[in-house]
Amino acid sequence: HIPATFLETYTGDFDEVFATRDGEAVVGFVKGVGRGEVMMLGAALAANTLENLAIVDQMAVRMGVPRLFTLSEWADIRFSQGERGSFLFVNNYRDDPIATAIAKDGQPLFGGYPIHLAARRGLILPLEWRLNDDIVIHYLTAEVIEIVETEAEVVLKVVPSDFYAELTIPGYTCELPADLQQSVGADRIRLYGRDGMILLKRGRLF
Repeated sequence: HIPATFLETYTGDFDEVFATRDGEAVVGFVKGVGRGEVMMLGAALAANTLENLAIVDQMAVRMGVPRLFTLSEWADIRFSQGERGSFLFVNNYRDDPIATAIAKDGQPLFGGYPIHLAARRGLILPLEWRLNDDIVIHYLTAEVIEIVETEAEVVLKVVPSDFYAELTIPGYTCELPADLQQSVGADRIRLYGRDGMILLKRGRLF
């Protein structure tokens, strides 16, 4: 029931037929080949609606490739990994803002806190990102838009201004009020910020 700009039909001995033209001509099929399976869909579809994207999702599930990420509200997800950490690109193409909780391999990300996305906006969110030789950002529910580092301090400016984060900061002290941060281990803290900035001072206050 999805419009297609091009169709190719097939004949043969198929293990499974999952898409047809007018209920008759085979357009999509699964066929065992050696020790594996091949899935074929001979249809050119635009991937610009949730219904169209759902076709790809259903095909992947049928072939035993479950989603890497699950979300409480749909958003477009891209995952990038590098030597110093990972980044999750999250985009909201809708005309209304959303808040979505994200899990990877069934495990909640970002401490279980939802990601807030304005209408038609996106965020690039760090995961296990080694900012420098000392500081690791385990998660941050906002995008880092500027980093200012001096001998005395490191300043991270982020959007949106309200955010949750978890960091390991040996040799630093976080300059947020004590009621907005919590120690969760040696040199590791969780925090909630409200002014779009994380200020880390070199040295300790005790």
